[in-house]
Amino acid sequence: KPFLHRYNARNNETDESIEINSNLPILLSFDFNIKLSCLVGQVSVYDKYIRMIKEFHDDTEAMDIFEYIPHIINYFGIHREYRITGDATANAGSAWTKGNSSGWGIIFNILENMKVNYTPEVPTSNPSHYNTKVICNSLIAMNEDFLISSKDCPITTDDFKKMELDSAGAYNNALAEKKGYGHMGDCGRYFMHVFCYDLWKEYAVLE
Repeated sequence: KPFLHRYNARNNETDESIEINSNLPILLSFDFNIKLSCLVGQVSVYDKYIRMIKEFHDDTEAMDIFEYIPHIINYFGIHREYRITGDATANAGSAWTKGNSSGWGIIFNILENMKVNYTPEVPTSNPSHYNTKVICNSLIAMNEDFLISSKDCPITTDDFKKMELDSAGAYNNALAEKKGYGHMGDCGRYFMHVFCYDLWKEYAVLE
C-alpha cells in the first residue's frame, strides 16, 4: 500500500527541468542522515501551484555540512530569498560540535555568514506520519498544478513511488531504512507539510 497513494507519475512528473519563478522564494527542505539530502522547490498559494525543482543528495558522502550548504546556495544564487524547513530532530544539540550546536544552528550560522536572506520554518517536532499522509495526499489529489522534475529529482520521484504504509497505516520507515530509500521522500513530506500547509487549509475548508 503506497504512502503517497494519490501520487501519479503521469500527472505529477515532467522529464524536463522546471524553470525558477523569480518572484517567489526558494524553498529548501532538508533531511539529516549519513547522506545529506535537500529538496528544493517553489509554491504559490495565490496561483495554487506546487513545484519540486531540484534535489541535492550526496551519494558520495564527500561533502560535509560546511561545503553542502554553500554548494546549494551558490547553485541558485546568494541574492535570492530562501525559506528553510526539514527534519526537526536536527534541533537537538550535538556533543560533536563546538558549543553543542544543533544541525540547524550550524546551517543558520553558515547562511548568516554568507549574508543570505532566509526565513527558518523548522517545526519544534516532526509531524506525525498520519498527518503528513493526509496532507500530502490531499494536496496531490486536489491541487491540479503539482509538478516535480523527474530529470532533476530522480531519487525523490523514485521514493514517492516506493514509500509504503505499515500494518497500522503509518509510513513504513523500518522497511525504507532496510531497503535504503526514503530520505528524499522525507524531504518531500516535510516540504508539503510546511510550505504547502496554507494551500492545504484552503482545500480542507472546501472539503
